[in-house]
Amino acid sequence: MSGYRLWFFFIGNLILFHIVLFSVGYEDTFMFQYGFYIVIFVFINTIYKENQEYERALIIQKDKIKRDAEILQEADELKTRFFANISHELRTPLTLLLSPMETILNSNELSNRNYTYFRLMQQNGQKLLKRINELLELSRLGAKKLEIKEEAVNIYQLTKQIAATYESVAKLKNVTLDYINEIEDTTNLKLDIPKVEMILSNYLSNAIKFTPKDGKITLRVSKKANSLQVSVQDTGIGIPEEGLGKVFNRFYQVKRADYKEGSGIGLALCKELAELHSGKVWVESEIEKGSTFFVQLPFKETFDDVEIIEDITNQPIKSIESIKQNDKQTTSFSKLNRQTVLVVEDNADLRSYMELLLSEEYEVIATQNGKEALEWLKDGSNRQPSLIISDIMMPVMDGITLLKELKSTDEFRHIPVVMLTAQKHTDVKIDALRIGVDDYLTKPFEVQELLARVRNLIENTTLRITASPTVKVAKSDKTITAFDIQWLQTVEDKILENISDNKFTLNHLAAEMSVSTRTLQLKIKAITGQTPKKYQRSIQLHQARKLLKNGDIKTVSELSYQLGFEDQHYFSMLYKKEFGVTPRQELT
Repeated sequence: MSGYRLWFFFIGNLILFHIVLFSVGYEDTFMFQYGFYIVIFVFINTIYKENQEYERALIIQKDKIKRDAEILQEADELKTRFFANISHELRTPLTLLLSPMETILNSNELSNRNYTYFRLMQQNGQKLLKRINELLELSRLGAKKLEIKEEAVNIYQLTKQIAATYESVAKLKNVTLDYINEIEDTTNLKLDIPKVEMILSNYLSNAIKFTPKDGKITLRVSKKANSLQVSVQDTGIGIPEEGLGKVFNRFYQVKRADYKEGSGIGLALCKELAELHSGKVWVESEIEKGSTFFVQLPFKETFDDVEIIEDITNQPIKSIESIKQNDKQTTSFSKLNRQTVLVVEDNADLRSYMELLLSEEYEVIATQNGKEALEWLKDGSNRQPSLIISDIMMPVMDGITLLKELKSTDEFRHIPVVMLTAQKHTDVKIDALRIGVDDYLTKPFEVQELLARVRNLIENTTLRITASPTVKVAKSDKTITAFDIQWLQTVEDKILENISDNKFTLNHLAAEMSVSTRTLQLKIKAITGQTPKKYQRSIQLHQARKLLKNGDIKTVSELSYQLGFEDQHYFSMLYKKEFGVTPRQELT
């Protein structure tokens, strides 16, 4: 009833009531009744108006919710299309990379070293393709466009082939991969083969990634009630209890210092693919003892003929030692005269790649994490390395922890350390610089940049400001004392104070240090093994790099001017010689 109708209804009834009262002689009660009616009317009218306002607000809210839902749906569709489009865009160039690689690998025209380079490229290209395919599958699931396409397959042949695919990868890490089949070898099931392969591949790759050296992985195939059950058990690092219920969530990553890798996509995809099969996934785990990942799918046995799956010949990467012995491009360096570089990297492929790069010039020792590196260093029978290259993010012991251990030990603090990081801007770099790292490289790095920095750091080992008071320099038998290090620090401070003055000569530096020029020359040479001029240049160049990395400089000309170089091209030439890249490349 509208407000006007309500009003006329009450007025009409009031007049009628008044007439009745007047006719029977109750005129005195008229005003009381009239007032009572007014109160009731006002009360009801107020309720009516509030109800109208509530209905209008409800309509507005419903419209807003509808619009928001449409916006969210549109955004979700845009995201789905983006992932699908970018995945397709990436798959095309990857195919054009992987196909020629396959042709070259099959040509039998490569040296052992080049063959191994191409195998590394091929395997990591395939890993990238796998991640792209996962993104594509997730986008299809989000758009509800992914369907199950079942076909008959021999379950023993399928799972055995998947296990064989990862056997060589496990061997590279000295991990045993066992296969156990508890179903008749002739059993044929109806499954979506690519989707089952994706689930098991994710399980196995994760197991290998998080299982330490000399560990064990078991792929088990069995029948439970009316279901096919496949499990992957490992003796890895395990998953914290609070993470067990979340590992299959999209983009979830277990928060552990030794459990940092991954995108949070693979296991989420496994869960959704299993549910698409009307199946399920789950995990059982115990910290430091390992994990077991399960997938259970309907057991749809069939007697249809299946295509025989051919045995695969997955060739493992040749060992570094075999390449050193058989490579036709052997170098003239004597193993005894080579300096040693210790590489600390948990990724097996990158570790092998760095060994290949450095082994032409240096004796390379490779370890998987900081703990292994420290154990090797503390083994008195091993030769002390001239340089250490360490990744930052690693399981068991990360690079920052390793760096702290090295710099707190008199025996190792003088060894120059290069840190590898996957990010261009991170607080971890600042921590490393504060602790005393000599240099760091951002992945992916340029080969020439890596080699140039390694070469220069080894040559300048004794320039470390944080060196031990009793460190023996590699090039000399002279013992460096605490006084020497303190004196050298003062020299460096004086050079930095006058770094923009191109007229600040060795004579000026000697006067600042209150010694003769001859004494200054002899002392710098004795402590660092370098001439004062080269030592001053080194400080200038490292200061230049610090300014570049901190983002304090916008142009190369500004940088060269601040460092006292009149010739910008000459400065750039010196910088490239020192670090393997030009200052302009550092700015980009």
